[in-house]
This record gives sequence, C-alpha cells and structure tokens, in this order.
Amino acid sequence: MRTHTASSPISSALTRGRVVIALPNRDRIRSWAGRLRAAGLGRPVVTGTEHFECRGGPFVAVTSLHWLDHFQPGLADVVILPDASPLLGVDARPPDLNDPHPPRDYRFIRHWFVPTFGFLHRTVPLPAGTERRLWAFFAQTLEAGGRTTARVRVVSVVPPRPQTFVPDPAVDPLGYKRAAVWANCRRNKLIARVADGLSSGDTAVLAGFGIALPMTAGERRVAVLVENSGHTQNLAGILAGWDVRLVGSDTAGRLDRVIVTEAWADRAGRLDVDVLVDARGWGPITLPGFPPPAEQADRTVVLVDIADRAPRPAVIRTRQRLREYADRGWDLVGMTP
Repeated sequence: MRTHTASSPISSALTRGRVVIALPNRDRIRSWAGRLRAAGLGRPVVTGTEHFECRGGPFVAVTSLHWLDHFQPGLADVVILPDASPLLGVDARPPDLNDPHPPRDYRFIRHWFVPTFGFLHRTVPLPAGTERRLWAFFAQTLEAGGRTTARVRVVSVVPPRPQTFVPDPAVDPLGYKRAAVWANCRRNKLIARVADGLSSGDTAVLAGFGIALPMTAGERRVAVLVENSGHTQNLAGILAGWDVRLVGSDTAGRLDRVIVTEAWADRAGRLDVDVLVDARGWGPITLPGFPPPAEQADRTVVLVDIADRAPRPAVIRTRQRLREYADRGWDLVGMTP
C-alpha cells in the first residue's frame, strides 16, 4: 500500500483504538514495545498474549506474525505490519485442507473487514507477480522505489538432513527452528565450511559446493546472516576469528568475516558485502541495505542460499525464497524456483 493512504486510519487507531503490530521476530518485538512504551501513548502496550487481558479497552499489542492468527477478527481496529517482507514468498491461495503440513496462511489478515497496513522498505524490489500475491492481504500496492543496486547471483548449497526429531513448525515454530536451523550441528558445520572457503578463496572447497565467484579472494567481503543471537553463538563457536554484530553493535566499519543478525542488518542501513551467506532458513531476504549500491555498472554480489531439502516445511520455504528471487530478476545459478 502507498504510505500516504495509511496515515489517517493508523493515526486514528493509535490515538483511540485497539492496535495490533505484528513483527517477524522477538528482537524486533522487544525493540518496538520499548519505543512505544517510552512514547507515552496513554494506553497499555502489551506483548505476547497479554492482549487477552485488555478486555476490549484501547491497547497496542506488539506480537509476532505467528501469534497474529490467535486474534479474533473483532479484537483489533487496525493491524500494522511495519515489515511485510515475510509475506513476499507466501502463496496467495488458501492452503490445501488435506495437506498434513500446510504452510502458514496468515488467515487473520486475510479477513476483508480487518484493516491491515503493511510496509516494505522503498529499496525492496516488488515485481508484478509478488505485488499480486500481496493483494490477498492488503488489496493495495506497496510502493517500491529507489536506487541502483548491484546485480545479485544466487547460489544454492544443500545442507545435510537433521539428525534429530524436528517438530512441526505449525505446532511448535521455535522448536522447529532450534532443531532444524539454530542448533543443527551438521548444518552449522557446513555453513562454516562454506563461509571460510568463500573468505579464503579455497577453490577446492568452493568447487565441491559448485560455487564460482565473480571476484578474487582479496576483494571479497563475506558475511553470514542469521536470525538471532542464539544462532550467532552456535556459529561463532565454529567460525574462529569471525566478528559478530548484534543489535546494539556498531554499524560502522568494514564488513568482512562477520556474522550478523537480521535485526542488526535491518538497522545498519547498508549491508555492503560481496558475498552474503543466508543461514536463516526462513523467508526471502528483504533487508533495506541488500543488495548494496551498484557503485559501478557491472558490480555483482553473491547470495549463498542454504537450501534445506528436509524436513518438508523447509523445502517449501526454500522454493518460496527461490521463486521470490526469480521474480526480483536475481540470477539463479543452476536452480529452478
């Protein structure tokens, strides 16, 4: 949707009504809740399931996209998604009722009578196919614009299967992420091998993963993108000597041989790297600073997508990411979305 069309209903709801703000992860929930409480809105600012205790009075509930579907349609006057990027790869069609592992549907914001406003950073590409999928939630266009960015080459690396039981993400999303992504030792070791090989220019390692780079080792700035500090700690124990950037860390300085959280990268403004290894195992990358500025006409940066092939929910997300990247016009090397 276009930003100016949202100002009146959002302002009205913030001053008088019941507002639900849905965010992708806990770091952003804490950050938004803290800022809203400090703003002195004159009504409760609650997180998690505390909104159920507000008994219909005015409130601002800061919650996750997962918890969003626990709201009843009549509970909120307006729903705001400050970052609508997790919806970019979501299929606009309702899930198959016979599917034993259906993907997230975000059914709450599909209700036509729930006013929902979603925002994307102006630098996020918005191809026609993606825009049409977003109409299922917002029915208006999210505006994109901006600068000339580097060309993106997407390379897929398939990690080994998890060796432990992985919960169903629809039932236990945090348990799923811990088992399949954050604490998956085999997956983390592969990510470390890839990242070290990219940084050092180890041709034997890179050839083993089918990675060819458009720049030499001396020119290559490499970063690993993770969802949270817990995954950061697990990877930092393997990637000896790599820097770590969390929320609150300095956003200045050269980015090279560094592990960054998604929340830090979102605030950094510019993720100026030559190679980004996406270890999140979740939705498409929608950071305001990636791709970085082109600077020169032929600049190409590489996105290494850790393309999980198990369990089944991870396969679905991998396909959604690749489809979204293809819609953006990014070059998929040896892959089909």
